[in-house]
Amino acid sequence: MLYECGKFSTSSGQSGTPSQATEALIMHPGASTLAVGMIVLGCSGSPKPPEAPVMDAKVATAQQVKNPTLPAARQGTKPNQQVSMTVSWMQMERNQAPVLVAALEPLPEWHIYWSHPGEAGLPTRFRLTRQSERLPHTTQMPLPKRMSSPGDIVSYGYEGKTHFFIDSDASRSGEDFTLRADWLACKEVCIKGQATINVSAPPAQGISFSRDASK
Repeated sequence: MLYECGKFSTSSGQSGTPSQATEALIMHPGASTLAVGMIVLGCSGSPKPPEAPVMDAKVATAQQVKNPTLPAARQGTKPNQQVSMTVSWMQMERNQAPVLVAALEPLPEWHIYWSHPGEAGLPTRFRLTRQSERLPHTTQMPLPKRMSSPGDIVSYGYEGKTHFFIDSDASRSGEDFTLRADWLACKEVCIKGQATINVSAPPAQGISFSRDASK
């Protein structure tokens, strides 16, 4: 069963073609692994992404990977306008604990990246917190589309609405918590973005919760 999610973006301030940009950047090792906006990576040919564990509906377990990214040119586009995000609780099977589903949807012709972006891009990541405390979780992602950029740069990501499944025992009980998503949205330029949504625990009976990041 595959689902998808979507909408928001970010910015960096360098111009140039994707191939020039990837040669010009290097990664800052002190950057937070979850704050995508603080990570800038250099582009070097990387091996094809490792095989990720596959679940029933071709859902791969997300992993944090360090990969190159393309900078944004002077495009006049504001961050967080290229991707929208909505969240909902979903029960996959009877008697199974509900999981949080984050739907990211890039604008037409824009795309975001898989957990293994390839030779360019940044992984899409999620963070759950409650009163400044991180909530342990796992994220499952659909298998991505293979994409090529000028300079024979190969990357892996998503176009259109994509659902990401976030499983966390701690999120299913107790007080409300916050879900944050970080991504890199690319078209002719690349813009880093993020969205934050306050989420309530799933209802005791019936799964009906849904919320838009813009609200």
